[in-house]
Amino acid sequence: MKKINTRIPLIGLFLLLTIMMLLLTMYSAKIYDSVAGNGYKNNTAYVAGMYLTEKIRQTDKIAEIKEDQITLRSDTDIDTIVYLYDNKLYEVAIYADKQLTPGSGEVLFELEDMTLSSKDNLLKICITDTNGNSITKRVALHEK
Repeated sequence: MKKINTRIPLIGLFLLLTIMMLLLTMYSAKIYDSVAGNGYKNNTAYVAGMYLTEKIRQTDKIAEIKEDQITLRSDTDIDTIVYLYDNKLYEVAIYADKQLTPGSGEVLFELEDMTLSSKDNLLKICITDTNGNSITKRVALHEK
């Protein structure tokens, strides 16, 4: 009678299990890298929209709304202007009697387009980032 070596199938099963775990780990790492790598790109329009809506909610009064610019007025004589210029969203604080110089202020985001429109105390904000992602937000306007 011939004796069968039981170690060979056990080693083969162990190698097969090791290879499967390695492939599963590599596949999971690829998915994680894809999700984490695209997170910033996919959320730029959303974060810019949320930033702008929170700035509007925090302000005392909206002084002016143009197509790509909003002027927020506080109790003091200093205005905060958030505007789009050269595919960048800027924020600048200036005295109310001064004129805005395009390109001045702090760059917040790189955006492709931003459109603001107001109708019946409802502000509509449409933002498109450089990756083509778009978001539309609406904010109720009120006086404090």
